Amino acid sequence: MSVFLLSIKGQIERATIPDCPELFVKYQFVYGDDWIVTTGIEEGITQICKRYDPGQDFVFNFPLDVTFKSTNPRGWPQLVLCTYGRDTWGQEIIRGYGVCFIPVSLGSNIKKMVGMFVPEASNTASKLSTLFSGRPPELYDPRILSRNRGREVLRTSSKGCLHLVFNIISKDTQRLAYNLASSEKAITVQVPERTQQDEQRQRADRPSISSVTSQFNAMTANKTDRGDSVQMADRIRNEDGRRQSRQSRRGEQENSSQEQSRPLSPSSNSQPALSPRVTVVRRLQEERQETEASTPGPSAAPRRRNSEMPGSARSKSQY
Repeated sequence: MSVFLLSIKGQIERATIPDCPELFVKYQFVYGDDWIVTTGIEEGITQICKRYDPGQDFVFNFPLDVTFKSTNPRGWPQLVLCTYGRDTWGQEIIRGYGVCFIPVSLGSNIKKMVGMFVPEASNTASKLSTLFSGRPPELYDPRILSRNRGREVLRTSSKGCLHLVFNIISKDTQRLAYNLASSEKAITVQVPERTQQDEQRQRADRPSISSVTSQFNAMTANKTDRGDSVQMADRIRNEDGRRQSRQSRRGEQENSSQEQSRPLSPSSNSQPALSPRVTVVRRLQEERQETEASTPGPSAAPRRRNSEMPGSARSKSQY
């Protein structure tokens, strides 16, 4: 299965947190189900940094190095940050939470400033416990900051910021049709300024209202003329069809009248038309009559003599 690699290198540079003599940072990478850590550390803790001047920043310069592989950009990695410090009684209390996405653009020395915030008590009892114990409310699971659900009921107040630096390198993203733009190219792009001459040239090239209206009227006139010509052609076609149908009807009527006015033959007047069976029977009767008429008369005498012979049955019965 084809995957792409995303290498994240950088450092937690410095932090600006007021009213805090010392500070350390816990960090954790949060990512989707399709992402896998191939090399590096996905969570850790920095060194404890102290300052002696309240106006100074906490400088960490703590390195970050992790490499992910994935099949799609869904669940892009995020960095959850938690800062802790000690109070006057030596207790470690929360000094701020923060979250940021890993830069999508490729390049080096990509700087990001992450705003930090602390949760506030939601009711009076929590406020009193915070006042007497000196421990502000904390999140049970800081990874909730990387999700959308559950953050709308969270009350917070800002508490300084963290400065980060990233170096992002990717591999095989273009093979999967993912185009990660370089931050350096985006910075070097310059938008040309428009001068007064360019504006005048653009105004001159722009068509006037009168020319636009004349063009529109000409187009509508062409459309109406075209529609009239089409309607006229339809009318002519319909009239031609009607004329042809009338001519065909007249031809049929003339043919029928000629057939009716034609005189009948004498044979048809003398004898009615007979069916084929009757004609065959009559023809057979005529042939029989002709055969009987053509046979000679003495042929019947021998028959009578044969019947009157003494040895015949008829003669015996007579005697």
